[in-house]
Amino acid sequence: MQIEREVLKQIELTKRDKAELLGRLFLEEELISIMQMNIIAKEIEAPTYDYGAPDSVWEMYQHTTYAMKETHPRMWISDHIKAHNFFINATGSLVTADEAELETLA
Repeated sequence: MQIEREVLKQIELTKRDKAELLGRLFLEEELISIMQMNIIAKEIEAPTYDYGAPDSVWEMYQHTTYAMKETHPRMWISDHIKAHNFFINATGSLVTADEAELETLA
């Protein structure tokens, strides 16, 4: 997961990229509500926290999980897993253990 985090930090997003991901989270995946979408939009404009990677997929991921605090506790873990998988798959950033090992050997 640490490797995935570092990869997500390296992928920069434009405003359009963020809008597309946000729309997909809401319309296609149905992972966030309208209220959560508003929270994410506010976080994009004025982040509550500094995640150390401005305008990156990592920052967008963090805004999303921040907004998911509004999720019912029964759904919280499963929704977070779905969100994690969404961001990894949406960016093509999944790094397998074998790839990670090869990177450390290089």
